[in-house]
Amino acid sequence: MHGASLDTRRTRMPLALLVAALLLATGCGSGASGSGKAQTPQEFAQGYTTATTAFQSRLTELQQQGRAALGTGDQTVIGIYMQLLDSTRKAATDFRALTPPSSVKSAYSALLSALDAQVKALQQTLSAAKGNDKPKVATALSHYASALSNWLQASRSLQTAVPALSTSGT
Repeated sequence: MHGASLDTRRTRMPLALLVAALLLATGCGSGASGSGKAQTPQEFAQGYTTATTAFQSRLTELQQQGRAALGTGDQTVIGIYMQLLDSTRKAATDFRALTPPSSVKSAYSALLSALDAQVKALQQTLSAAKGNDKPKVATALSHYASALSNWLQASRSLQTAVPALSTSGT
């Protein structure tokens, strides 16, 4: 019985870190390869807003699932990590399909780099969780939280520029 209690605490800590990181992401509004097809600033602004809204909506759903999963078994937690990895990969694909105007390329590149770092950290998290290595899970989730923070910073930079793009003619 004591072993089950210890296992529950080990499961809660990494999952609690994930929930905290997701709380950061869902609190905000909203690297640059693009499709190669030229986009108007308005098209970019629309695509960026759509991709951001979809990603944040999915993060909100996963945050709720993460809260509900606190104290549950490792397989439930692994399932949430897998969903988060899939959602982040999809977001990276969605954002990469856009071609930013030159005025926001730097911030957009930072956003893409942060998404890549999130994917890498989530892959490490999933691998460690499958291996039942709680310290590595916690370390990987810490890296994920840092990458997510970087994404939020880049997103905030773009938030001020994107509305202006949607109304500009350049």
